[in-house]
Amino acid sequence: MIPEFDGVSWGDPVDLPIEAATLPCWASARPDRHGELVSSLAEHGQREPVYVRERVAFPDSAATVYELVDGERRVAGARELGWPTIRARIVQAPAGDRGYALAVASVMHARGDRILASEASRALVRVASMPEHRDQNLAQVALSLGRIFGRSPTWVKDLLAMERAAPAVRSMLDRKAFPRALVTYLARIADHDLQVSYAKRIVSTGMNIHAARNFVCARVDALKIDGVAPDVARNPAKPRAKRPKKVDLTEARPANVLDVIRHISDYADSVLDMPQATLTAAFADDPGSARLACTRIGESIEALGMLRQALQRRADKAAQ
Repeated sequence: MIPEFDGVSWGDPVDLPIEAATLPCWASARPDRHGELVSSLAEHGQREPVYVRERVAFPDSAATVYELVDGERRVAGARELGWPTIRARIVQAPAGDRGYALAVASVMHARGDRILASEASRALVRVASMPEHRDQNLAQVALSLGRIFGRSPTWVKDLLAMERAAPAVRSMLDRKAFPRALVTYLARIADHDLQVSYAKRIVSTGMNIHAARNFVCARVDALKIDGVAPDVARNPAKPRAKRPKKVDLTEARPANVLDVIRHISDYADSVLDMPQATLTAAFADDPGSARLACTRIGESIEALGMLRQALQRRADKAAQ
């Protein structure tokens, strides 16, 4: 029993039929090739057991089915070798999807540094694919999984981003030859060849984490990767439009400041004067945000009014 995860435990390894160890019904298998792993299994055998959780079989089937908690790659490699059985530990965990998530977190905690980054990534992807997370955005999923696994949301995002990384980059992460903190940025590049090229350049030049992050972000920004298909990822980015010059209110005269504040106040007033239907349509997915936005704008108008009066008094005093 692991104290941090009450209700989760496992016994000694047993031999299970290879076909009985399956992925959860909501998870999909990665179509990777496991050449190096297959060679290692063929030469050294299975060094560490996989972890499974017993699942209720179909009513018309007498076979017992087990959900893979840890060891997806080892099971795939054993299948390629034609092994009839695989050594596994059967995890006792609470029922339901929540119990599966706790089982995964418990096994990852127990394995510690022995678990590869790619294995941890696949485990997190399986948990993130559960039905309860389908309607959540990335930030919500990262926060939820971070609480279950006892890690930060950034750690969760980094490992989830590994799913989009090139196989060679994942191999570098497994060997700890590439910093995990950069995979979120690197995975935004659709072209796997570019990913590998940039990763090798970072490693070969010995960049520190800050220089490497700036290097990757600059290339991602230049390629404008977000939402771009892999076949157009190499197209040069369009030149950026020049941003309007910011007004420095600290050095502006009171009259100029008053003009800026009047302009902002008039704009805010026009937003509040919009028809309620328009505001509701703008926040169709979250009506509560529309009410909160109106409240915040109203408070801002009140604060701007007080500031306008104070500056007007200052301007009048200076004019005397």
